[in-house]
Amino acid sequence: MTTYDYLIVGQGLAGTALAWNLCWRNRKVLVVDRPRASSASRVAAGLITPITGRRLKACWRFHQFWPAALRFYRRVEAETACRFFERRAALRLFVDQAERDRLLHQSAELTGHKITTCSPSIDQATLRAPYGGFSMDPAGQLDTISYLNSSRDHFAAANQYRQTHLDLRHDIKFQGDWLHVPRLAIRTRGIVFCQGIRGTTNPWFGHVHFDPSKGELLELRIPGVSLQTSIHSGIWLAPESSGRFLLGATYDRCVTDAAITSHSRVELSRQLRSLLRRSFEVVGQRAGVRPAIEGRHPVLGTHPDHRNLAFFNGLGSKGALQSPYLAKQLALALDKAQPLESEVDFEQRVAAPGCSC
Repeated sequence: MTTYDYLIVGQGLAGTALAWNLCWRNRKVLVVDRPRASSASRVAAGLITPITGRRLKACWRFHQFWPAALRFYRRVEAETACRFFERRAALRLFVDQAERDRLLHQSAELTGHKITTCSPSIDQATLRAPYGGFSMDPAGQLDTISYLNSSRDHFAAANQYRQTHLDLRHDIKFQGDWLHVPRLAIRTRGIVFCQGIRGTTNPWFGHVHFDPSKGELLELRIPGVSLQTSIHSGIWLAPESSGRFLLGATYDRCVTDAAITSHSRVELSRQLRSLLRRSFEVVGQRAGVRPAIEGRHPVLGTHPDHRNLAFFNGLGSKGALQSPYLAKQLALALDKAQPLESEVDFEQRVAAPGCSC
């Protein structure tokens, strides 16, 4: 029987960032996962911007999350010898005059975010932008598939990864201070569940109230177009390293399956035609369910009755930005080196009496 400090269930953005942070603290970690092409982490485009949404709101705690993400991805790139994170400004185009006016009224709230101009240089031969826009910097894009795959390969080479499914109700046995998984011939001091939308069926954390939303995006070819930045205007259009583009994304809170639909393909294509002056070809489509939690912020921490069980979930559409910082906080908390912040602490957000989460 092999002994580990921590068993991490799930190798999405949360589980992968936590595994790296625990390894950097010299903890012996095993990651188990049953990969799915439709997992939210693998479907995600990995876009990071300081201002988000149709209401042009400053991204929650961006000034803390951004530098942590930049340091984290550069370190993982160095250890895996793989490039998957690009730092580059993002272009936001106004959808109408009202949105342009809204930015001017919100300038005080957005102080500290570098908005270079309300009329940046826009390729009018490629884009329709009658109301102008602004450039957001810092911003970036994570190639989530390359990041997850290179991390998985790194962990596998160190015998820290297994592709398998755990039956949480029957495979995990409590034996004193240890948790045993006889089917895998392992024992561990702690298990951290980083399951994404699968966390809705977790027998120990099932009382967490999820607020999921399904999202679909398209993979495109756009002949004659070479973008150096992502474009945001109700929808977003982002370049891929392969020379193709990603277009997204839909939000559907009434559906929680990961089926690809023709309706989303038609609607996203329609919106792109109103933005793009060039012809394009749809070559693929992705769908996944974002694992948001009521209150909209992530939740992490240990179970109040089972201190060797922990939870890290609820990143929603901000996993590329938030997971590095929060994973480090959880790693420190698991080692009792630093308490969790109240905004994300499981016991204060979920387990506290009267909490609506």
